[in-house]
Amino acid sequence: MSPSTDFVLQLFLEIVLTMLLVSGVHADMFPRVEVPQLAIKGASANVTCRFEVQDEGLYSLKWYHNDAEFYRYVPKELNGPVHVKPSSSFTVKEWYRSNSLVALSLGNLTTNATGEYKCEVIAEQPSFRTEAANGSLTVLEEALTPPVVLGIRSRYRPSDDISIRCEARPISLPNTKPVLTWYLHGRPGKRGI
Repeated sequence: MSPSTDFVLQLFLEIVLTMLLVSGVHADMFPRVEVPQLAIKGASANVTCRFEVQDEGLYSLKWYHNDAEFYRYVPKELNGPVHVKPSSSFTVKEWYRSNSLVALSLGNLTTNATGEYKCEVIAEQPSFRTEAANGSLTVLEEALTPPVVLGIRSRYRPSDDISIRCEARPISLPNTKPVLTWYLHGRPGKRGI
């Protein structure tokens, strides 16, 4: 390329980059949430939302449970930056907040706390860009218990027939059946061996 072609190409790239910056193209905020899959009724669960607002700044961060807002953080709010709406499904306590993370503890969980949890991040003006991420939580009536193996003896002879049974304890997950797998010498066993 000739020096004049290099100059024209460089000028073109500078113009395009300037236009992109002026038109409001920004990096994604990439909100990421951590929501436990399971929790026990009456216990607590921690949910976190990580985000990157970079130069734009954060206008607000909101948490929703099944599309109902229960937490709002607005850094520039004069009457206090944090607002928590009461819920009959759980209590809310903010246990950590930084310029890239908000962590909440949801306590006294009821089974109605089961559902989708969404974190919505809104950038500062002029863009007020909005991005969200979500995760699901299921609240169990009681802790899961291991299955029970019945009919097992402490000793067998090589010629003995073995007849044992495995029973799963009932669980309080709707539309869920336990899946039991037998292992023999570290490998999944075959039925009727």
